[in-house]
Amino acid sequence: MLIPVLSTLSAGLLLATTLVNSPAIAPAIPAQLQSAPMQLAQKGARVRRIAFAAGKDSATVTDSIVLGSRDIWVLNARQGQRMQVKITSLEQNAVFEVVAPKQGVNRRVLQRETTLWTRTLPQTGDYQLVVGSTRGNATYTIQVSIRSPD
Repeated sequence: MLIPVLSTLSAGLLLATTLVNSPAIAPAIPAQLQSAPMQLAQKGARVRRIAFAAGKDSATVTDSIVLGSRDIWVLNARQGQRMQVKITSLEQNAVFEVVAPKQGVNRRVLQRETTLWTRTLPQTGDYQLVVGSTRGNATYTIQVSIRSPD
């Protein structure tokens, strides 16, 4: 059942979505924080940028996360590019969400709690990959590729 939601998560971030049908590992970013994703004030969240080496269209990052906290990886991409994101973890307990760049006053979650996502990007800007654990602590590897249309 879809219901309106406005609540505070245990991590201290306000969840403000219009319709949800399942809990998410992380909500859309509050309006006051959208213009500066590197200053995200979610308790327990680490915000870092994924850097692509010169001339490369893919990057890999490896890290660990404690249950209940979030890692937010920010990367810039253009409308029409095709992005693929894959996360792996030894115990298969790491998932991510894809959050679109700010559009108006909101950010839109494009995908919730997944391990593989591929899509042609709807807009230009900073996309966020929000990593969380489904159970226990997780050591994970994220592989991201962004390709221009042929």
